Amino acid sequence: MKKFVVKLVLISLPVFIMLAVYFYKDPNKTLYYYDRFYQSEKHYNSVSLNRDYISTETFLRNSKKINYDSYILGSSRSMSYDTRVWEQYISHGKCFHFNGWNEGVYGVEKKLKFLSERKQPIRNVIIVLDNELLLRTENGEGIERKHPLVSGESRLMFQLHMLRSFFDVPFLREYLYFVFSGSLPKDAFYIDDFYKTYDSVTNEIKTPLALQQYLETKADSYYVAKPFYERDQEVKYHPRAVTKPEQIQMLESIRDILKKNNTNYKIVINPLYDQRKIDTNDLSLLCSLFNKKNVFDFSGQNDLTQTKFNYIDFSHYKPCVAAEIMDRIYADDRRNSSQKSRVAEVADDSSHTRGTNTY
Repeated sequence: MKKFVVKLVLISLPVFIMLAVYFYKDPNKTLYYYDRFYQSEKHYNSVSLNRDYISTETFLRNSKKINYDSYILGSSRSMSYDTRVWEQYISHGKCFHFNGWNEGVYGVEKKLKFLSERKQPIRNVIIVLDNELLLRTENGEGIERKHPLVSGESRLMFQLHMLRSFFDVPFLREYLYFVFSGSLPKDAFYIDDFYKTYDSVTNEIKTPLALQQYLETKADSYYVAKPFYERDQEVKYHPRAVTKPEQIQMLESIRDILKKNNTNYKIVINPLYDQRKIDTNDLSLLCSLFNKKNVFDFSGQNDLTQTKFNYIDFSHYKPCVAAEIMDRIYADDRRNSSQKSRVAEVADDSSHTRGTNTY
């Protein structure tokens, strides 16, 4: 019996050591309170954090003093949308970037429901989506797990999921190498080579200006180091994404929340490097649910997807592309606003003239 207990202790010892490491280091920053989740303007290595958890925690802290009313929703691909640019197209918006890694229609719906149930103003919304987002209808795992206040699960279950993800072999292998060597493992996936700026008010991660300038002035060397595959001119479509009742229910719930809050919203379909068009049935459904005038399809072959210089990598486009998209999707709003201003001016002049004639 004694030998069995000794063996059991020896076998269990590595697990207890790793548990101690987890609770001491808190690699995902979900156990304890942090003034800032990211460092800014520094080049450093860091574990990829749970963006969804950070977004929600940042919102909860700031919303006590900032009455947010405008939100950008989507996956990491939405990060190229700059709220400072967006503010030029919406009136007096207090903007928040409420995204998550590998976001799905599940997460978008849950976040909007979270905001609506808290009686938070939802005046303006941009939903940045694509085929992958439409396919995701369940809560994620690890760094993609939704904040418990968004998903509705208990905090205990959320923490157990985060703990379980810590013990995933691929993550643990990378993490231990990183902890003991202080450097990135080869082809790191779970550890970031982090050099970005973070705005704790808008919850935006931005590429520093110096790096943006490098991408513009040294583009040739950057794209040689990170070669982009060649694309042919054949028109290709994604397979249909919305095929299940729960997907339609989530999209209908999103529509109902936006309608209830009288939200000025735009649905943007990503211009991805693969140049695949969104399925025609999916596009028709989105236009039917959200009104064609609010749906903007930039997928497939077009001027935005034509050149590799519009992309940071195969999956993400540059902020200049997002800025161009915002300029296009708000073109009608600007024209309508200009027309209303002219009508008001004419009415005011007419009223002034009638008044003069009366007297």
